[in-house]
Amino acid sequence: MNTISLDALCDPRIETLMHQQKSKLQEWGNGLGSPLHLLFPDIFQQSIEKFKQVLNKHKINYQLLFAKKANKTHCFAQVYAEQEVGIDVASISELYSSPIDSSQNIHRVHLLLIVSFFE
Repeated sequence: MNTISLDALCDPRIETLMHQQKSKLQEWGNGLGSPLHLLFPDIFQQSIEKFKQVLNKHKINYQLLFAKKANKTHCFAQVYAEQEVGIDVASISELYSSPIDSSQNIHRVHLLLIVSFFE
């Protein structure tokens, strides 16, 4: 089996923010609290596109899933709908709490069902 190694990349806009705007980030952290989450849907979309390019280049059969539980933000919902990325949910209630409206076409929903054999 061949393995492919992918190096982690940081978008130049985020690098600039981290290195040239340290005082602004500190100000935001002090004002808004910690942890401070800065979300960039456009960078997320570009990352998906680049990732797909690598997978397609190597002719890898894949299915991309967005982990709903780990990513509670609503700003990415339109991006993963447009990019045909599925949603990985662990329950029906988690699916219903997804930031999806009727105008979005979700490519796939992956529902992980865990059946307990313990009483």
